[in-house]
Amino acid sequence: MMKNKGIAESQIKWKINSGNSSFWWDDWLGEGPLASYCTHVTSLNTTKISQFLVGGTWNETMVRQWVPPLLVPKILSFPIHYQEQIPDEAIWKLTVDGLFSCSSAWEIIRHKGTKSIINKGIWHRHLPFKISFLAWRALRNKLPTNEKITSFGKEAARCSCCYRTGEDNIDHIFVSGHFANNIWSFASAAAGIQHHYIPINMLLLRWWRHEHKSEVQNLLNQLLPVIIIWNLWKNRCAAKYGAKHPVQLESNF
Repeated sequence: MMKNKGIAESQIKWKINSGNSSFWWDDWLGEGPLASYCTHVTSLNTTKISQFLVGGTWNETMVRQWVPPLLVPKILSFPIHYQEQIPDEAIWKLTVDGLFSCSSAWEIIRHKGTKSIINKGIWHRHLPFKISFLAWRALRNKLPTNEKITSFGKEAARCSCCYRTGEDNIDHIFVSGHFANNIWSFASAAAGIQHHYIPINMLLLRWWRHEHKSEVQNLLNQLLPVIIIWNLWKNRCAAKYGAKHPVQLESNF
């Protein structure tokens, strides 16, 4: 939070009422903190705006004595609606009503990345979070496959998700494995999409960019490949950790 404090404070302007805000460090003039224009003001300076006022108007002599000449006319012409018992108000510049909101603050401090077609596709509003999150992890190789255990000095185990064993890695589980390949071939044929081996991210793009004749078909093309990824992972985990035996598919499936 302290890292972004300066960014947030630059979006706050103060409305003068009783003058209890800082003359030097609060942005009430709309030009930023006046201390940034001066060399004689330190962070220990706690002078209030009210100390530059006499009877609710500017003390011109004091303003000219302490403020850089270029800012004097702006300050003396700055309107004050003095209200002695009412504290000065902080106005958040990024909202219409001047009230702070977390969403508007987040918009100015976050670093926006370029929009990804892959991310947009897997985080579809019609997909449950758990399915989208699983696909997101799979695409970033963040799933606990046997391949991962080699980083802990263990020997990688073979795949247990299909009839023809292979390395238990993301590519085998979701694309190139015997079981995965048959599932994709069957689903692609039903959707009218030509299927041959390509990496999982390119496979998703092929489905999403496939020509469709209706909105229903388009929605199926968007959702089905992500749902297939979810079920391929469920099959793998059931075969490895549960009582389920690996699924054996007929060659004509």
